[in-house]
Amino acid sequence: MSEKEIEYPEIQNPKIIHKKISFTNKLELLKKLPLSNISIICDYDDTLTKRFFNGVKNRVSFGIIDQSTYASNNLKEGANNLFKKYSKFELDTSIDFSLRDKSMYSWFEECLILIINDKISKKTMYDMVIESINNNKMFFRNGMKTFFDFILKLKIPLILISAGIKDVIIYELKYLLKEKYDLLIENNLIHIIANDFIFNENNIAIDIVKPIIYTFNKNKIIKDEISKYINLNEQKLNVFFFGDHLNDINALDDIKNNIENILSVAFWNYDESKLSNEFKEIYDAVVSEDGDFFIINEVLKELSFKFNNCLNGNS
Repeated sequence: MSEKEIEYPEIQNPKIIHKKISFTNKLELLKKLPLSNISIICDYDDTLTKRFFNGVKNRVSFGIIDQSTYASNNLKEGANNLFKKYSKFELDTSIDFSLRDKSMYSWFEECLILIINDKISKKTMYDMVIESINNNKMFFRNGMKTFFDFILKLKIPLILISAGIKDVIIYELKYLLKEKYDLLIENNLIHIIANDFIFNENNIAIDIVKPIIYTFNKNKIIKDEISKYINLNEQKLNVFFFGDHLNDINALDDIKNNIENILSVAFWNYDESKLSNEFKEIYDAVVSEDGDFFIINEVLKELSFKFNNCLNGNS
């Protein structure tokens, strides 16, 4: 893939970006490393996808299913009742964390059971994804195709760690990338860690693959999953990480001893004036107002210069 094939349309109108000195310093460290020593780990919903479109909230992967016209009234009503019951536990830090943690697990488990009870098939999940895309209920951030072009060019593995639904994520990425998704799989460049189902011979969901992934337990999941792709005993990770939630970067907690450097970017999906100092303190850079992939692709563009120099025989 030549440099000319990668375009940067998102550079024309980048959103507001908060960068700390640590961002520049960590980027310089990554640029000194072989590309084979770098991994990208990120969230999916509201990170690779936009949070809003024209002021209306986009559907996350659970919403793709339980808000679809293909879903039964029992599924729609059940999901709505669970939202009313449990949603406060996700963000209200005044509630004891052990109660929040237990409640979030129950929310995700009960949502997955609702989907199983609705006898949803793989084909129906695909139709639900296409329906949401066609009805403007789901959008990727601007710059996503450029991002995946860089992944293919630089051969940097991408590990998606999501509390969403794996099949929905796969169908959305296949829709965006077409045949390039198959190239990512063939080259072992994308790994999706998300909630999955066991399907019967008719491809209908009949059970949940354990453990269930939810907002607060990604750190308990990621070490075993990453070990399937990377030998953590033989090499230290150098991670380019991005997410949209204060808890997202906590997914790395249980592998911090295996990480040498972390360059982190967060997407703040709301108005600039509401950006919290805590968000800016935790992440090396913050893209505000539900912005695009400009800064992500700029990092990969910097790394691609090193790639091009190596091809030309320069150090």
